[in-house]
Amino acid sequence: MPTHSQQIRFDDARTIFTIVGECRDLWADPAAWQSHLLRRAAAFAGCRIGLCYEVKDSPDERASQMLSAADAGWLDAGERCTLVEGLALQKLSYSPLWAAFADGLDRDAPVTFRQEQLIDNRIWHQSEMYDRYVRPTRIGQGMMSGVWMPHRATWSVWCLTNDRTDRAHTERQRLKMSLLHQEIAPLIGTVLCAACQRSLAGLTELRRKVLLKLLAGETEQEIADAMYRSRAAIHEHVAYLYDHFAVSSRSQLSAYFVARRPADNPRADSFDHVKDWLEQ
Repeated sequence: MPTHSQQIRFDDARTIFTIVGECRDLWADPAAWQSHLLRRAAAFAGCRIGLCYEVKDSPDERASQMLSAADAGWLDAGERCTLVEGLALQKLSYSPLWAAFADGLDRDAPVTFRQEQLIDNRIWHQSEMYDRYVRPTRIGQGMMSGVWMPHRATWSVWCLTNDRTDRAHTERQRLKMSLLHQEIAPLIGTVLCAACQRSLAGLTELRRKVLLKLLAGETEQEIADAMYRSRAAIHEHVAYLYDHFAVSSRSQLSAYFVARRPADNPRADSFDHVKDWLEQ
């Protein structure tokens, strides 16, 4: 039973509500809302680095196949590359910390653990995963959280970590992370675009600008004049946007963004989201 000082407070609940609202505003851009979420979640829970994954079960292992991933909070590109390489190129069960976490996952109830609740430090520090991919960084201890998403038949997994010189995580930090995760997970794929859905992902900066002007009601000629391009060039971008969002008219395109209900992208199965993550 947590002491009074370790319990969730009213200000914590208000911060969670604010973070959820901020993510909703970025709903159509998975990279944007995930990056914002991870930075806010890490700061909220007193950590520096945030990672989130969507994973699914395999016939032989629980939460063993990574479908997509995002991260934020690194000191430099080298630190990120070291850890992300280990997570993206090795089997998830290669990490004894992940293996212990996967064993504790429960489809009926969200779970959130401090690292010390999952694995003994001596075992972790003697592992190949730690020696190759964690020891060269400043990463300290982590907290891991998993929520089953029945509407997607996948797991939403978060890992927030502090620096090696930081104090151990507290129970209140764990509870804050857990409650925020429980609020966000049901929104993934229903309100917040997932990596496999039709979204701003994959659109160039130019096409994003054309999209904004279309949604503002500007004609192709008006867009062409404003962007110093030919109408034919703008028409090609508009046609691409219609195909990208699987619509056939401006009204259908507007309806997609007004409704804020992400639609699946059948072609996403051919994308390698983990490779994209590694190369970011």
